[in-house]
Amino acid sequence: MSRKRSSDGDSGSSKRFKNDQPSRVVFLRNLPGMVTDAEINEVCARFGTLVNIMRLDAKNQAFIEFEHLDGAKALLRTFNGQFPIKGKIASALYSDRQYISFTRELDDNPPNRILFVIITLQIHPVDCDTLYQVFSRIGKVRKVVLQTKAVQLQGFVEMETAAQAAEAKAQFNHKHIYACSCRLSIAFAKLQTLDCSDPNYTRDYTVSEPRSSQPASSSMAITSVPQDDQFSDRRSEDSGGCVLLVNGLDDKIKPEELFNLFGTCGDVMKVKILFNKRDSALLEFRNSSQAATAREMMQGCPISGRQLHIVPSSKDSINISRADNQEADLSRDFTHCGSHRFRDENSPQFQYIRPPCEILHVSNIPPNIDEEALMDAFAPFGARHAELFKKKTTMGTVVFKSVESPRGECGLGRRPPSNPLPSRLPRFHRTFTLRFPI
Repeated sequence: MSRKRSSDGDSGSSKRFKNDQPSRVVFLRNLPGMVTDAEINEVCARFGTLVNIMRLDAKNQAFIEFEHLDGAKALLRTFNGQFPIKGKIASALYSDRQYISFTRELDDNPPNRILFVIITLQIHPVDCDTLYQVFSRIGKVRKVVLQTKAVQLQGFVEMETAAQAAEAKAQFNHKHIYACSCRLSIAFAKLQTLDCSDPNYTRDYTVSEPRSSQPASSSMAITSVPQDDQFSDRRSEDSGGCVLLVNGLDDKIKPEELFNLFGTCGDVMKVKILFNKRDSALLEFRNSSQAATAREMMQGCPISGRQLHIVPSSKDSINISRADNQEADLSRDFTHCGSHRFRDENSPQFQYIRPPCEILHVSNIPPNIDEEALMDAFAPFGARHAELFKKKTTMGTVVFKSVESPRGECGLGRRPPSNPLPSRLPRFHRTFTLRFPI
């Protein structure tokens, strides 16, 4: 079991990482001590989906792999080579690798009923019963052993037969247990037997049942054999319903502003700011797929010096208060609003959804507005540059000083009909359509 890490983590030479070639893998240096996968993911979530993390805690370093190259580019462009985490600033740069590999740990052994498993991107907790629930979808799981080596969670899963182990390896290798969390890397093990003498880290299912005989929770990805990169039990392609709980808000924010901000990612049907916790709100979307997209895109979005933390709500829908209720000004029903962007399920707007950044795409610009007028209108909100498209002057881009500036401007852009643009933008006489560009 004296396995070495892949060559990504072996080299201590800084020269190795002076790489300007874009890569989905970003190398992080000078990280604070005891940083976790979840904390790294929280910083990266607004730029794109992470598919893998490899931490080198002894060196205060880590490798992170984005699902798409755009995510890595956005992170490095926004932070300019820095990586803010836990109140400190680490450094970030492209790795010379295009993906994170564990080829040295995952030896090419002959088929065996015992599988060796590496769990990375560990945002959710994983124990023996978790692996039992996953692998029992293929066949009978006899034993599970977990161990931590160099901050890396590893395990062994013993199936009933080598054929079942081979099928499990084929189905679950490089998949996630949860949506975008707990990635499995699997190989046949050299071991022929597993020692289950330690009750804290081992389970022998030939003599005991799992702690819970109930099906896995709805957020877990085991209801069917996976056919794609993740195998979550999702309701309409996500790990929750139509309602999101958004934390970390400005306690003076209005439902209309949340409608406009999150409306760049999906159709917000209802908004309810919590009366006893004004920095949190419930948002109901048209469907669960749009809710999942909004959660992915807006996670970690900076707002009034704080970062949004978004989780699926246990509620299936939002109950809007009556007008005479003290919570009425904190709740709004936008179901019949005419400003929804994604009413058509085949709308091309879906392909333009992006996380917040310092640039806004502006459309529906009147023909009498030039670049100077556009800049004058957005300058009070921190705009640095405005430019109209050459071939279609009803559209343009506005570049801001920070991500928070266009976030606030989105709160102005797509107001419902009952909330016209503020008087500080009188010359436009029509409502902008704003979104974050590709």
